[in-house]
Amino acid sequence: GFWNAFLWSFKNKDKFKPPVKDEKVGVMSYQEFAKTKWGKEFSAPYFKDFYTGGNIPSWEDNGGHSTGVGRLDMAVAAARKFGVDPVDQLREMEPRFAFDNKALTKAAWDGFRYMGPMDIRYASNGAYGIAVIEHLMEKYNTTGDVLGLLMTDSVFSAHLKRVGNQFTVDLTSMEGYEPIKGYARLGGRATFVEDGGRLRTVLLEYAGQIHADFDVPDVEANYVGSKRTGWRFAEAA
Repeated sequence: GFWNAFLWSFKNKDKFKPPVKDEKVGVMSYQEFAKTKWGKEFSAPYFKDFYTGGNIPSWEDNGGHSTGVGRLDMAVAAARKFGVDPVDQLREMEPRFAFDNKALTKAAWDGFRYMGPMDIRYASNGAYGIAVIEHLMEKYNTTGDVLGLLMTDSVFSAHLKRVGNQFTVDLTSMEGYEPIKGYARLGGRATFVEDGGRLRTVLLEYAGQIHADFDVPDVEANYVGSKRTGWRFAEAA
């Protein structure tokens, strides 16, 4: 069929080859990478704190990857010339998904043919983050403040800065990026305090609004109905 013809060049090959011992890729920050490769710098300051490889590892099929992505780019561009956006055909914005972890996990992984959502292979750690958060919510007896838990016990804490006796995450520099139509703008700022061995959210700032009250019945009622509003919308954005 069509997909077999489209993917024939990717078949009958090792999909993921093992790394080559002692090969160096030259770790550098994203800011250094941009200056080295394009002679430009990112405007957002946090790019200097995150790292990537300066060289493409020999065991990665960069050529095949470029070819595959290039074909997708051409197909999308061709469709848009006729006024059709493939994303709109695949998934409409309404009705939205319910906040159902199992259903969302299935939808996210349906396109992967080589592994399931819980398989730890092919550079995937499995979709175990949901269970980890649920365990932390139970441990700290909270049902609402997920952001504080993420900042306590995940890689998101890399964004934290200490200001007096509080901790802040400032992503307002991302507000300058125009979002895709129908999606929320990135950015915002959050403030946390240490409380019983975890971080607790005390302030959220997003889209010109400040949220300091996290016990709002209307917001909770909307969330139960799989709709984020108020501080819960700010939390997710």
